[in-house]
Amino acid sequence: MSVWISSLSQNYSERKLKAFLQVTLICLVVISVNRTGNWFLSYNSFFEGGSTGNTQRGTPAEQSELIARVNKHARSKKFLAFSTHPYPGFPTAAYVDAEWASRTNSRVFLPAVAKLRSMNLPKDDERLVFAETMERKFAFRDLSQQADVILVDSAQDKHGLFGVQFDILEFYREDPQFRELWRAYNEVEQIGSTRVFVRSKSQ
Repeated sequence: MSVWISSLSQNYSERKLKAFLQVTLICLVVISVNRTGNWFLSYNSFFEGGSTGNTQRGTPAEQSELIARVNKHARSKKFLAFSTHPYPGFPTAAYVDAEWASRTNSRVFLPAVAKLRSMNLPKDDERLVFAETMERKFAFRDLSQQADVILVDSAQDKHGLFGVQFDILEFYREDPQFRELWRAYNEVEQIGSTRVFVRSKSQ
């Protein structure tokens, strides 16, 4: 930093240098305050179930039911969840015998896919192509782990989607590779807003 300032002082008078540094500091403070304000609004909205999405993720009774179902059907092997929120994968994973079959606790690129699709962008838009490609790649990898149980969030107001209506399974089923692997799963019940799918024992 001192070298940088010394270099600047060779081209600017001391007064101009001080003015430059003061303006830079002010800009950094303004940016910091703005980002902090935006974060606070999102944080506040999140915990009040506001525009970032409904945060009510399962009653204690529903959570207990999910734990029981995973323990019943996963046969101490693997389970997985497709959701933009850590729930229902967590805290379920902390209370079952089965192993969590994903590298992430929620679907990382799915909110971006939903948001970009809601903007009616061309299908070849670089941002949309990237988000969809990455999400399908991650989902296919996770599905390839052959989890015994898969939980799917079907809540209307999904976390992080800012009110955008988006069917998770409908998106994944657009991919032929996913559809082929998904044929091994049958829906057995729905607990709250969580659909429960079990892998056929013959698969």
